[in-house]
Amino acid sequence: MKQTKQVLGLPVMGMKEGVTQGIAVDFVVDSEAKKVRYVILKNEIGYGFRVLAVEDIAGIGTDYIMTSSVANVKKLFDSPELLQEMESALYGSDLLGAKVLSVVGYVLPNVKELVFDEKTGEIDSLVLANGKDYLSSVIATLARDVVFLDIMEQPDPDFYFEPEVEVVEAPKAVEVVAEPVVEQKIEVAPAKPELSAYAMAQREFLLGHTVVLDIIDKHGKVVIAQGTVVTDEVIEYAEKMDVSADLALNVD
Repeated sequence: MKQTKQVLGLPVMGMKEGVTQGIAVDFVVDSEAKKVRYVILKNEIGYGFRVLAVEDIAGIGTDYIMTSSVANVKKLFDSPELLQEMESALYGSDLLGAKVLSVVGYVLPNVKELVFDEKTGEIDSLVLANGKDYLSSVIATLARDVVFLDIMEQPDPDFYFEPEVEVVEAPKAVEVVAEPVVEQKIEVAPAKPELSAYAMAQREFLLGHTVVLDIIDKHGKVVIAQGTVVTDEVIEYAEKMDVSADLALNVD
């Protein structure tokens, strides 16, 4: 069994060629089967996203993820089928830190770790933020931002927290009267949400390409015209209009 922290950051080594092909940065999880299906890889400089299916992993050590050949590592955009699967997939980065609820409505500590069988990809257990672990048999649902556990009883009071650390009260500071300060209002732009490995790879793939067919929304309206050069603004507009997959499949 492996925890995600034991796998992320490891390079993939092809035994046939004796060369490496990418570094593990994320996982693709089958929420229905409760299995890790792929390991997502990037190259040493952060580009060239690829995937390695779990069934093609020969073993995972402390230094390398081993596979029989680097030919098992596939480009993320090798096929429309793979692209569609990646777009709707549940990622390991979504699960780590996800909220946890019991099926009877109790809020539990967030997910800290995912433990899985590196040979089959089957999830063995989840480790929560307070160190408690739960076997996959009690996982009712794995969703993008929340996990439901089939726990009917009310958790013990000490379930939620680590033992309290004694706090020593600091000496009281001498009160200092300061001159009034005129407040200056500074507007800060809201931070953009961190992109998943898939989203980063999709942007890398699309930027600079040209749209070869009109992209049409669900109402039959052309939202991105043929001949458009893909920029960050075009990608964001495609996401807003829910045509990201069509855009990815219709560029040169």
